[in-house]
Amino acid sequence: MAYIMHKLIVSIILLVLIVMVVPRGYTEIVEDGLVGYWSFDQIVGKTVKDGLKKHDGAISKGNIKSANNGKIGKALLFDGEPDFVEIDGANDFIANADFTWCAWIKTKEDLGGIVAKTPSEFDTDAQGAKTFFLNAGTLTFDTGWVGVINGLKTVNDDKWHYVAVSAEFKDINATLQFYVDGKKDFQGPMAVGQHPEDDFPILIGLDPRVFAEGDAISAPFNGLIDEVSVYDRVLTEDDIRQNFESDKGLSVEVFGKLAVTWGSLKHK
Repeated sequence: MAYIMHKLIVSIILLVLIVMVVPRGYTEIVEDGLVGYWSFDQIVGKTVKDGLKKHDGAISKGNIKSANNGKIGKALLFDGEPDFVEIDGANDFIANADFTWCAWIKTKEDLGGIVAKTPSEFDTDAQGAKTFFLNAGTLTFDTGWVGVINGLKTVNDDKWHYVAVSAEFKDINATLQFYVDGKKDFQGPMAVGQHPEDDFPILIGLDPRVFAEGDAISAPFNGLIDEVSVYDRVLTEDDIRQNFESDKGLSVEVFGKLAVTWGSLKHK
């Protein structure tokens, strides 16, 4: 009888947890084409866990802090110093074919790197490297030795904004589309695939390259970055809106946390 009561109590607790963790009508991010997802909720030492468990990142220096006031759970706090999170896996993060990069950001600065596929060495000027960053408070995309495109809407008001860039390729040329908070911001053409793809890592928070004249491509990010996702396809506007409206992030992380809780309960 005591055993049955124990199991009943555990089941009731589990049911309550399900209601708390997975509320009615909650939305998850789009998973079709997702090749990397960093919620920054799981950081072990200087290792940033990938929600897909494929491409963990490494914090380059100790100045990047974990912050409890993320958009969803925890976030990374960048202090404007030349630091970044480096994520290897060049074969999964091709940027000379269709892709979409997304992130939640919060900053009051005019400049700052968000996501880049570029060498991690400082003061290089690599052809074909790509970076998604802020310039004059607007979304900007640069391809090394090709060109740069700027968005329209400013996002440096110290409020959370969901930002994204997609590239839809036709040969070496691509149509770049910026999004801010689930809505289209600006669209423009660029020969993003003009130079061969190199084995560059993904960097979050900084592009350490410099232009030929010695000026930095982008400044280090100063503020909060959360829920970074990389896709190997072009997300639709509806996809972007779903991600913007998501309050739980990646479903496997939600249910993974639930499984851990259930496992601990079963052994009590």
